[in-house]
Amino acid sequence: RPPSGAGPQPLATATAAQPPVGVLQQPAADAVRPAVDYGAGAASGGEAAPIAGGEQPQVLLHITTHDWEPDQSGQLRVRKGTLINVSHRAAHGWVYAATVQPGGETGEPVAEGWVPQAVAKRVSLCRVVVDWPAEGSGTLGLLKGDLIAVSKEAERGWVYGERISPRRPDVPTDGWLPKKVLEYILM
Repeated sequence: RPPSGAGPQPLATATAAQPPVGVLQQPAADAVRPAVDYGAGAASGGEAAPIAGGEQPQVLLHITTHDWEPDQSGQLRVRKGTLINVSHRAAHGWVYAATVQPGGETGEPVAEGWVPQAVAKRVSLCRVVVDWPAEGSGTLGLLKGDLIAVSKEAERGWVYGERISPRRPDVPTDGWLPKKVLEYILM
């Protein structure tokens, strides 16, 4: 752990680097953006509700890329595939985030805290508008209404996504799919 007051340290691995002492406090209230509902009532235009003063909050939706266990209070425990809303980014390679419950799922209570930036990647949230069968390995079969976190776009109308809801243990959770079967809820 770097001494208090030390400059930012490189993030070698998600569990090896620690934020500087005193950084694991919740950001000031004015630094935390409001939580956004990503369920059925989410705006189809990808915009969040305005905050005081008419300013549009910047929604920073991410998905966690692997499990991460906290080793200090103020940190957030996440599992691979958890949606998080990043509200504050610190210079030392950590982000302050809150978990997001897509589609009104109530499996786990919403929680917030610090996580290493290395465990999260930026995504757009989409809803599947028409069934689409997988076309071989590396593609993702979809059912109308599935929620998908899209992290990559390729040429010719294909995107890479991960099924967020509903969870189906017997089918793949990520792969390539045609963009034309998606409605973007939040970008």
